[in-house]
Amino acid sequence: MIAVPPMQETFKPFTKQQRKELRGYVTPGIALFRAAVFLGVVVVVGWLLRSAHGAVSRRYTAVSHDAWWLLPVVIFAVALYVRAGRWTGGRALRTAIRKDLETGNAAIRRVVAVDAIEIEEQEDEGPGFFILTDDGATMLFSGSISIG
Repeated sequence: MIAVPPMQETFKPFTKQQRKELRGYVTPGIALFRAAVFLGVVVVVGWLLRSAHGAVSRRYTAVSHDAWWLLPVVIFAVALYVRAGRWTGGRALRTAIRKDLETGNAAIRRVVAVDAIEIEEQEDEGPGFFILTDDGATMLFSGSISIG
């Protein structure tokens, strides 16, 4: 059996393209855009629920209080905010990106693969692979990958 070194990690400066792409995730403009989309969705849902409430409350006065449409909108907004954080990586990801931009280095990790399984492309993300490393870890590589 050949002794193989564990995963090796080196660092190199970001390319101009990498730096530009990372800055795009944390610019004030994109934060305003995300906030506008969030508010737009909440306003549309609120408008729909308010309209439905208006039609129902004319017939049934027991549900005429505004809380019958406002509370579901608030619950929806909170749930959407939490879910959106999971979709986008949330504040923690943006903080990590800012920290990476400050250091200016990309981590390059080299792993020794023992086995690999190719998986079908998910939508248009490119190829995917499950990699079994020599230390027993399983890694998923998805999207465009450069090997070499």
